[in-house]
Amino acid sequence: MAFAGFLLVSNSALGAPPTHDSIDYREIASAAPHLPHGHIGSAYTGRFVVHYTVGLFSWATGLPLGAAYAVALAGVLVVLGAVILALLQSCSLGEFSIAAGLLALSPYALRPYLIQTSMLGDLVFVIGLGASLYGVRSRRVPQVLAGLVVAVLGRQSAIGVAPVLALWVLLDPAWRSSVSIRVRVTIAAVAVVLTTALYSGVRAFTARFTIPYEPSLLHDSVLKRIADLPAAASELITHAARTMAPLIVPVALIIVLVISLGWRRVTFRCWGSLVVAASLVVQPLMIDPAWTGFAHNEQRLAALALLPLSCAAADLLGLAHRSDMPRSRILITVGLLAIGSLHHEFSVVGPTSLGTFLAIQFVVAVAACWLVLQTKPTATPAQP
Repeated sequence: MAFAGFLLVSNSALGAPPTHDSIDYREIASAAPHLPHGHIGSAYTGRFVVHYTVGLFSWATGLPLGAAYAVALAGVLVVLGAVILALLQSCSLGEFSIAAGLLALSPYALRPYLIQTSMLGDLVFVIGLGASLYGVRSRRVPQVLAGLVVAVLGRQSAIGVAPVLALWVLLDPAWRSSVSIRVRVTIAAVAVVLTTALYSGVRAFTARFTIPYEPSLLHDSVLKRIADLPAAASELITHAARTMAPLIVPVALIIVLVISLGWRRVTFRCWGSLVVAASLVVQPLMIDPAWTGFAHNEQRLAALALLPLSCAAADLLGLAHRSDMPRSRILITVGLLAIGSLHHEFSVVGPTSLGTFLAIQFVVAVAACWLVLQTKPTATPAQP
């Protein structure tokens, strides 16, 4: 609640007029209870279900579409909060505060959606991703599959996540010791097939009002820029930097904790969370930055990896026996994360330029790592 209050008070706008992608999403929603008559890009109609549901809600209640999106966003944020609580329920106060802060107080995790409420499909994806992570980490099959259903309805990024979760089920020692190989293979296959089939079904249903508009691996991938090296070096470096910008603080903390622990002590579920995060980060990284519809969206898309990164950070904090941070140090660390959440475009106070924003991110990362490492390990051994 404190995180949400801080974001609401400090955000530069709430529910601004739709721009860019939001216009296409609202075209889908405004057609309800009928189907859209125009031609909408395939990158957007693949997320048809979420926005059409908001449109049906607006039609049924008589609320203006903007208000319906605001109500829907509020509901999505409540559910997302519940998912985060479920994922971090076994954490100590210090682990929970830092892990939840890494997610909620990231400048790219929630702030853009408070401004453009029509983009809430991304947060629906994060809810589904969180449910699936909860499922694989606790060996609960319904949550794994239901989470993937929700995630792929939110956005097609779930297509890249499903195989990683399938491998998790197949290889995790905790799954292997309690579930037979036949059952695990079945679960893994269902996870991949269900996700792909559901997305294909949405694409088939929306084909009547869809025009091709999404990057292809053959024509619109970063491989084109790599082929242009060394001339494209500057463009590729900038592209990679934009992709990594939302991840500076959590990645720095994770690297420091892994080095402190030694990589051999890192648990499978921590590595699993990191691989899930990597499967999300690589998606915007692989898109040609010059593709027409990309428009410097690397940061927003890479930020979808913040949830699994936060889970990995919580695991590492527990493994490092730094569960009993003094409350004063927890407050200082969370305060630093709050300062790091201030953005030159998304908040009313804070940095006024991209350079200042990035400098603050690096300072927050260094300070947060130092504070965590200054906490002496507790005597109680960490659980594997």
